Amino acid sequence: MKPLEVETLVDLIKERLSQPVSIKLRIAESAADILERNVGTIVNAWYGRVTAEARITQIALSREERTAHLPTLLHELISRLRPPRKANSSGSPAGVLQGTLRHTQGYTAHMLVMESRILQVSLFEVLHHNLSSVDFSLILLDVMAIADEVDFQLEQTIETYLEQRKRSEAEDVEDVA
Repeated sequence: MKPLEVETLVDLIKERLSQPVSIKLRIAESAADILERNVGTIVNAWYGRVTAEARITQIALSREERTAHLPTLLHELISRLRPPRKANSSGSPAGVLQGTLRHTQGYTAHMLVMESRILQVSLFEVLHHNLSSVDFSLILLDVMAIADEVDFQLEQTIETYLEQRKRSEAEDVEDVA
């Protein structure tokens, strides 16, 4: 590189500054913000996947009946991702409600697990589609918390479902006696 005279260098700098280059700033978002902004997308993706599963759709439910629990489950999950972060949940009222609801609707435990797995896929798909805005300093913690929370909600759902089933069986025995 040849040395430039000061005046030439000043002219080059002025020329570059007169033609500003647009710089696209990347604004990092937390997983909680991304998921909250995409609740409708998550519900739609989840519903589309669930309705493609013949083992689940053998129980005929309306869209509302099938998805009614999701906004509350998602709210619980998003709350867990926000500061101050909790190591794990203390309880999932939405999971308990879902266990009761799915028992009355005639679900099997296997169907509950399938729905939960589909929810995780739908959540991670939304994050994947928003990689350009993900806060990479938090994403691993967020992914671990999402997986843990969805598993915890499933645990609460299945515990409640099994309790409901036990009660139903006990009532059936009482009715026979």
